Amino acid sequence: MARKRPSVSDMIQEKVQNTSTPEGESVIDITAKEITQEESSAEELETTVKQLQEHLENTRQNQEKLQQQIQELQAALSTKEATIKNLQTSLEKMQNNEENLRQKIQELQSVLSEKDVLIERLNQELREAKQAAVQLAEANSKLIEEAQVSKKQKEISKPVSYRKSYRAIEKIPPKQPQESTDSPDSAPMWLLD
Repeated sequence: MARKRPSVSDMIQEKVQNTSTPEGESVIDITAKEITQEESSAEELETTVKQLQEHLENTRQNQEKLQQQIQELQAALSTKEATIKNLQTSLEKMQNNEENLRQKIQELQSVLSEKDVLIERLNQELREAKQAAVQLAEANSKLIEEAQVSKKQKEISKPVSYRKSYRAIEKIPPKQPQESTDSPDSAPMWLLD
């Protein structure tokens, strides 16, 4: 028995089946048909070439689509990476601001607690001052009452004293001695008064 020579299409189909195709690519499924010697191998070759060209064109189109998708994904990825960097920068700033605000809050709480202590101390001093003022007012009123009582007692026990009133003395010019024949006994009497 004569051995049949494998046809070109059988060899191509076998080659295609043996090659692993990347994911997403289509595989051309060529059905094998028995070719008789009468058919020309040129027809077969043309058909096979056309099929291969179609497959190649489909593969190119798929590759172009995939390249375009890759470019779009890379653009989206770079946009997302820029967004992530911006968000990280914003996050760092916010964390710094948060830390600064925490420090300011602690400082303000410290100042507030100091103010509270000061207010409490001042309130205590105010209460003490009020008590001292009340005590001074009470002591003052007691002193005023005692002064009034003392004054009344002095008025009651004070003897009535009369003042002597003196009349103004009129100065009389001295008389010139007169040569008189009067006796020495007749000296003026007014000097004796």
